[in-house]
Amino acid sequence: MPLTPARWRGDFQAQRGSRAGLKIVADNIEPLTEWDSGAVTGYRKTQGEHARWSTEVFQFQQGRVLWRHLHETAQAA
Repeated sequence: MPLTPARWRGDFQAQRGSRAGLKIVADNIEPLTEWDSGAVTGYRKTQGEHARWSTEVFQFQQGRVLWRHLHETAQAA
């Protein structure tokens, strides 16, 4: 069950609108590593004037993608 950028983007977009007024843009999406039951994905997240490099750990369980861990590092302005 590969976590392609398109699949990741779909899961990310499914959460869209869950918080009124929140606008997040994600790009440079790259699967870093995968295994049978999970994956690690890296991407750049921009929210307003703030940009961060993000790394997420996902677990695949019963046809769902579960978000297990997030690490973010601010980008210099």
